[in-house]
Amino acid sequence: MLPKSVFSCGGKPFFPIGAQAHNSSGYSMEELENLWKACRLMGVNSCAIAVSWERFEPEEGAFDPAIVKQIIAACRERDLKLILLWFGTWKNGHMKYVPQWVKKDTARFRRVVTHDGYEIGNLSSFCRATLEADKRAFCRLMETVRDCDPEKQTVLAVQVQNELGIVGRAVRDCGPEAQRAFEAPVPAEVVEKMKAAAIREDAVLAWKECGAKESGSWRELFGRYGDEALQAYSMALYVDEIAAAGKAIHPIPAYTNVWLDKQGMDIPGTGYPSGGAVSKNLFFWRAFAPHLDMICPDMYQQSRRDY
Repeated sequence: MLPKSVFSCGGKPFFPIGAQAHNSSGYSMEELENLWKACRLMGVNSCAIAVSWERFEPEEGAFDPAIVKQIIAACRERDLKLILLWFGTWKNGHMKYVPQWVKKDTARFRRVVTHDGYEIGNLSSFCRATLEADKRAFCRLMETVRDCDPEKQTVLAVQVQNELGIVGRAVRDCGPEAQRAFEAPVPAEVVEKMKAAAIREDAVLAWKECGAKESGSWRELFGRYGDEALQAYSMALYVDEIAAAGKAIHPIPAYTNVWLDKQGMDIPGTGYPSGGAVSKNLFFWRAFAPHLDMICPDMYQQSRRDY
């Protein structure tokens, strides 16, 4: 019996064997010519192509869905299935693919603040204005996909954000709103889900090592892990709200991807983007991002053993 597949096409399971375009190739059809050649030479049946927020909404409220429509049409012509990668608030632990109007307005779209008060090139998951702007753009993207591919024959899935988390001099955001959340009691929903979680979860182990308290701040309940625990919780809620809004428009599988931890890359914010859905943080992502169908690790290991 074949295992259940999260992907389907025409009501039947579909196993994608694909190629991924370079990060910025989705800016024009000319830049994608090499991808089509590679797909043909490798004999793949699907491809993954990024759609960046800055390209999709270059001016606030002015969306340009033309390139997305062209990509979908080009894949259909070549009998390729498509996975779209949404480079929104985060891409590789940074904010490089957000529009200029977001980057320039630091008062409205707040940055992550380090423990010693410096702003870094990472948008804060505690900023509601950023979440709403990203969600609005993502929903317009999903409307475009729905209108261009109503029978779900070409677009298999969408990746919500890319390798999200904080890369820089911070394990978590220490801005005013984030600091208030860190010092406030951990939400009751977190504690209730901790009680029901599997003991092997890293977050649960940290909680138990600190006495399995039912109330207290993030530091009191999780000890040294409390900083990243809050960051993971905040980011999971952030991404889930975007994924839920998009799936309400066009219900195709949604996922996010992550770096790896526990392989010599163990320092959050340095070895991997802090707060992302790495194995250490899976409890928060499983519990608070239910609209994601998958969490996919980025596998760059060259040896079978490491893989």
